[in-house]
Amino acid sequence: MLITSRTRERLIFPKGNKDKKESRKKPCKREAFEEAGIIGKVFKKFPITQRISKSQNGKLGHVCVTYYPMFVLKQFDEWPEKSIRERHWIELHNAMSRNLEPEFVNIIKNFILLKDFIVSHAKEKDLLS
Repeated sequence: MLITSRTRERLIFPKGNKDKKESRKKPCKREAFEEAGIIGKVFKKFPITQRISKSQNGKLGHVCVTYYPMFVLKQFDEWPEKSIRERHWIELHNAMSRNLEPEFVNIIKNFILLKDFIVSHAKEKDLLS
């Protein structure tokens, strides 16, 4: 699932900043709900870190972001950033055909490589039948 960015209207993954006292899961869950209107189970065993470009104060810079796969349990019709973002569900095997920035292509390639491990983990957690 990708969302539109607020500033450059490109497709990105939900992300946000972690407060010093927060676990790794909490900001993932918070940002997924605020930016995309979803809640679910975060799989912290499968981090994917990527350097991405980010617009800050009108300037384009780079930051390292660690993404975690999420097993989505519920999708809401209304969410805090619905008026400024669009949500786009894309099947993993079709994601490479989208016009994505190279940095997001790398993340998707990593998800593809980890897919079998993530599915096995979801089965262990009784999230899949």
